[in-house]
Amino acid sequence: TLGGAPVFFELREAPHAVFKRSNADLLVDASIPLADALGGAPRVTIKRLDGTTLRVNVAPVGVVLRHGALRSIDGEGMPVKGHPQRRGKLFV
Repeated sequence: TLGGAPVFFELREAPHAVFKRSNADLLVDASIPLADALGGAPRVTIKRLDGTTLRVNVAPVGVVLRHGALRSIDGEGMPVKGHPQRRGKLFV
């Protein structure tokens, strides 16, 4: 309260240029060279929201990726509402 009167804030989430959000989960698109997608153990480097980088092994050697394949990484999403020590998933 401010001087005995309640103060209310309204927050609006703006779209991000790289990440899409669904509750505590984040989704990021990544391009992988064709040779890597055909079994070359593709890796992508993602710049996190805090500026640090995360290197993700998308698939093991010999596994062929299909267009639109998803990989989820636990604990790399946004904080979970009501449980700030827990984080959602990052989908690549």
